Amino acid sequence: MNKKLFALTGILIAALLLNACSSGKWQGDISNLDQGWIDQQYKLIEEFQQKLDESPDDYEALFEIGFRYYQLEDYKKAVTYYKKAIEANPDYLVTYNNLATVYETVKEFDLAAENIMIYFQNNQDNSEAVKDAVRILLKDNDPENAQTALDAYADKTRDEDSSGKTELMSDLKQDIYDYEVEHGLIN
Repeated sequence: MNKKLFALTGILIAALLLNACSSGKWQGDISNLDQGWIDQQYKLIEEFQQKLDESPDDYEALFEIGFRYYQLEDYKKAVTYYKKAIEANPDYLVTYNNLATVYETVKEFDLAAENIMIYFQNNQDNSEAVKDAVRILLKDNDPENAQTALDAYADKTRDEDSSGKTELMSDLKQDIYDYEVEHGLIN
C-alpha cells in the first residue's frame, strides 16, 4: 500500500510541476505592473466583450481583447482572441503581426514565423515588418527565408534612397551573417 501511495504521490507531484512549467510559458508575471493600469486593461476587456455580445464577429473588438491580454501577459488568451479576429477578418493583417509577437514571446518560433510571413508578404515595403520577419525567421533557424525577406524589402524599396534604409539593410544583413557564422553555415 505504501509503495502505491508513494508512486501516486510522485505522479501527482510530477503532474503539478509539469502544469506549472507549461502554464508559466503562457502566463507572464504581472506582479510588477501598476494595479490601476491592470484594472484599466480588464475594464477595457469588459467593454470590448460587450461589443462582442452585440456583434460576435467584430474583429476589431476581438483584436483589442487579444492586445489587452497580451499586455497582461496572458498569452494563451491573447492567442485565442487573435485567432478569432483572424477568423472574423483575415484581411486585418496587423493581427498576424501581433499573433507572431505572442508566439515569439513564448518561444514558439515556428508559429511566429508562419504568422509574421503572412504579415510581411503583404507589407514588403515596411521597415518594421522586415525587421520583425528577419528577427523571427532567424529565431526559427531559417536564415534563407530571412535573406529572402530582406531581398524582397530591397526590391520593393529600390527607389527609396535614405540613410535609414541603408542602415537598416546593413544591420539586417549583419544579423543574418552573424547567425550563419554562429551556426556554422559559413566560415
